[in-house]
Amino acid sequence: MGGGLLITPLLNTVLARIDPQSAGVASGSLSTAQEVGAALGVAVVGAVFFHSFQTGGASGDKVHAAGHAFALTSLTTFAIAALAALLVFLLPKAPPTKA
Repeated sequence: MGGGLLITPLLNTVLARIDPQSAGVASGSLSTAQEVGAALGVAVVGAVFFHSFQTGGASGDKVHAAGHAFALTSLTTFAIAALAALLVFLLPKAPPTKA
């Protein structure tokens, strides 16, 4: 859901400021940055989940620990998505004027 809400406005905003001759390079660079960001995002979310998944050994503790880890991971994901949305909102809206 976050990707669908953020990627399209980001693509439009960034590529609107690029000369048509450089659109291919800019699009490829942006796609590469998105893939790297996605990989880092999975790594961060996984690290938060497994770091917060602490059990005492009993099976009931594992269920509680998994719930706690999932809740903390969800809050972390929400915070990252909110920050990304804020940054997209702060991007310039109009293309620059040519001299």
